[in-house]
Amino acid sequence: MTKKDNELVSVVMPTYNRSNLIKRAIDSVLNQSYSNLELIIVDDNSEDNTEALIKDIKDERIRYYKNASNLHKSRSINKALEFCNGKYLSMMMMNLRLTAYRC
Repeated sequence: MTKKDNELVSVVMPTYNRSNLIKRAIDSVLNQSYSNLELIIVDDNSEDNTEALIKDIKDERIRYYKNASNLHKSRSINKALEFCNGKYLSMMMMNLRLTAYRC
């Protein structure tokens, strides 16, 4: 594998009160055939059990941040972008599920 083939991909996932979808969305990212990725999840101060579900997933590629107050989607995405280390970026909205080879 060449260096270019192994570049870090940052996947940004904003979320708010999506405990019913979060596990499926995370699994679809982590199960990609390309594994050199970081999943940046910014929780917009959810009031459901989103945080607990995320923290139950043990994978060092997940970086979880929770807003102290509700900043809404666009500001949460901007905040997530500040945490990205990858050369490439992929956005993951909660109502989607990544298919193989997306990253």
